Amino acid sequence: MESSGQVGYVGTLTVHQHTRANINYGLVGGGQASQILNQKFGVTAPMTEVLAFEHMNYKSLQAQMQKRFANGLQFMASYTFSKWMGLCCDEQGDGAPQILIPAYMPLTWSVMSDDRTHNFELSAIYELPFGKGKRYATNGIGFAIAGGW
Repeated sequence: MESSGQVGYVGTLTVHQHTRANINYGLVGGGQASQILNQKFGVTAPMTEVLAFEHMNYKSLQAQMQKRFANGLQFMASYTFSKWMGLCCDEQGDGAPQILIPAYMPLTWSVMSDDRTHNFELSAIYELPFGKGKRYATNGIGFAIAGGW
């Protein structure tokens, strides 16, 4: 019987990630008269561009334990405690900021919609006792059907 375990920290920081932004924004409550491109060129439609505004961070503590028993039985358990923060989330749920006005994007800094703070997994593997060097079906038709899996 054999046991093993590991614990680790995983973190990422994303700075200046490309995201959509409305470059024809105006002041909140200012209407079309306050839109930048309306003042310069008479354009009132939103103008969305992909700019490097977005930032995110992910931090997690990950632990894993594995236990092997005799006769091909094995268990594994893992647990992750994490937090994923960023500028979040539009109606498509793809993580893009909901407020597309660059000056107001920091107002959407929050826990991301796909964050899984607690994640626990448990699995088991059992090696079947059929085939060469095993207890059953070591030769003949049984070996041909079940051996070597």
